[in-house]
Formats: sequence, structure tokens, C-alpha cells
Amino acid sequence: MMTTGSDLHVTPVAPSERKTVLQLIFQELESTRRDSLVQDYIGQATHGKLSLEGLLAVKHQDEIIGASWCHVLPGKTAALSAPQLKPGATKDAIDLLWAEMDRYSKTADVEIAQCLIPTDSAENADALRRTGFRRVSLLMHMTSSSENFPETTAESRLEYQSCALDQMQRMADLVQSTYQQSLDCPVLNGSRKMTAVLEGYRHTGVFDPGRWLFLRFKSQDVGCLLLTDHAQENQWELMYLGLIPEVRGHGWGLEATRYAQWLVSQTERDQLVLSVDAANYPAVNVYELAGFSACDRQWIFFKTYS
Repeated sequence: MMTTGSDLHVTPVAPSERKTVLQLIFQELESTRRDSLVQDYIGQATHGKLSLEGLLAVKHQDEIIGASWCHVLPGKTAALSAPQLKPGATKDAIDLLWAEMDRYSKTADVEIAQCLIPTDSAENADALRRTGFRRVSLLMHMTSSSENFPETTAESRLEYQSCALDQMQRMADLVQSTYQQSLDCPVLNGSRKMTAVLEGYRHTGVFDPGRWLFLRFKSQDVGCLLLTDHAQENQWELMYLGLIPEVRGHGWGLEATRYAQWLVSQTERDQLVLSVDAANYPAVNVYELAGFSACDRQWIFFKTYS
């Protein structure tokens, strides 16, 4: 399907155009990093490890003047990249690309589409709202380098237990319990089935069930810690840390964060990263106490599909 507006039109990207389009999508990255990322994505697509079917280009006649990506992920989620335009391109191209990504998401059997945009990107924010998206929170990206990692693990009343592959339902039930009264993007709670949420986590970075941990106290599950490895970036990611309401306020969030840092220190990676709702002040405070610092902030927009 083609979306038209004035003398512009949006089309799917042909294989021969992928490199050009990806270079445009990642044009704001440093050139070496951009070229490496584009090469990696094309290589993964060539070997069937990544789908680039959601790449979209807006053209004036036959010239590509803008591009975006509706990346359908495991867990019935679509991650939308903010449109990138060549200098001099009309702003109508932004609306056309958002409208086509919305249409693509509707037909891709996703439950939720989400997009992260810079806090100063008013044009994209307005276009997202016109397309039916809702701004839900300000996402804070934080990082901790190896100099902040503890040299040893502290004495603890908590027990850390790895999640076996046959314990995923137990983990799903526990994560659901930790969502109660959570301040981390609460409007998103219930927007997806928990099985889809965990499926998304499993396909983030390099999945290893040994890095998915049950936090236990007196033989009871009281929280969870989900970590993953991003080898290309030489870092681990703390994807999720949650405690059930009954045990909050005992300092266990900080303790689990420090334990995560210690785990990274036992590997060749030199950085631990995470993202947190900026309005979740207790969590932000915990991460700052553990030596994390904010490296970026972005608005998160989302839209659900039945």
C-alpha cells in the first residue's frame, strides 16, 4: 500500500535501498558508529536473523527524502523510529511516515506500538498525537561504568536464584505482582499480556536464563532482576527490577542494583545501562545512590491495537 500527500509518497524499501535508508535513519549518530550499525543490520537481515520489512521511505518523485522504521518485535510490540529527513525536505513527510507506520502496525498483529523521541522534538510529538499516539512518560536513560561497581557482594538477607526455562510462568506471575502500585510507566500496566512482555525481554540482547533472577526472602519470591548482555556495545542492561509492594522500603532495591553491578564486574563488560520513568523518584534515587548517572532523556509515546 502507498500513502500519498501532495507530490510525496511513502513506499516500502527495496533491498537495494536498505543501506541508503538505514544511513538516513541513523544520520544523527557518529559516522563510525552509524556505518557499523548499518552493516550489522544488513548482515543480520541477509542471514535471516532480522527483518527489515518495516523500513519505509518517503520520496519526491524517485528521490528518497525521508525514512523511518516500524520494527515489529517479539512480544507483539512495534518499535517506531522517528522519521529522519534530508535537508530541505518538507515537513509533510513527517506526517506521511507516521501515518504509514501506524497503518503498518495495525496490520502486523501487534498489541502496542511505541516510540521514543527527543524532548525537543515538537514536530514529531504533534504528528504522533495526530496519529492517535499518547505521551505516557519521560524516560531517563542511565549508565554506570565499572569504576562504580562493587568489588564484593554485600551480606544480604536476600537470596538470588536463577530462572530455569521451565520457570517462565513463575517469573511472569512474579513480574505481574511487582507491577502493583509501581511508579514506572504505570499507564502501560495491563496494555500487554505478561507472556508478551517476557517474550520481548527474551529477545533483548543475548538471552541467558541465568541472568534472570528471582529475589527471595525466607523461601518466598519477593522480587525479580532481569539482565541481558549487549556484546556489540560491551555492556549489560538492567531491563527490569521489581519488588512486590509488601517488601518495599527495606533498601533491597539498592542491594539488588549493586548485586547486578557486581555480576557485570565478573564479566568482560565495563558498563551497566538501564532506562527508568523519570517520575519514578524512588527508583531514580536508588540508581543514583548506586552510582548511575543520566545520559539522555526521551519522551515515550504509545498506542494500543485490539
